[in-house]
Amino acid sequence: HVLLSVHYAGMCVLVLNDWIAKERLWHAQFVSRDGTRFSATWRIVFTYTLGEHPTIIALAVFAVLVAVMLFVFWLTHLRNALRNKTSNELQKLDEYEEILHHEPATQKIQQ
Repeated sequence: HVLLSVHYAGMCVLVLNDWIAKERLWHAQFVSRDGTRFSATWRIVFTYTLGEHPTIIALAVFAVLVAVMLFVFWLTHLRNALRNKTSNELQKLDEYEEILHHEPATQKIQQ
């Protein structure tokens, strides 16, 4: 499950990186076509939203996705461990109860 999750996270990062690269290419063509004030404003917005290094952004998104998946995996493992512990405790209680309710072996022999 973990490897599959990491695989999907990697695919998301590749798609995101490709999208950012296409946006940057479109932005470069847009600026070269039109050098007006609006393109400068767009360049500022673009720089502050997507940054100068799209690969670093993609890697950061990947790291966050992996961290979330590991956290979910840890929670699942913790839940299963608690469930097993509870099950073991109940089994022990059943055994103790059975021992308490049974007659001692000496009485069975006497009968």
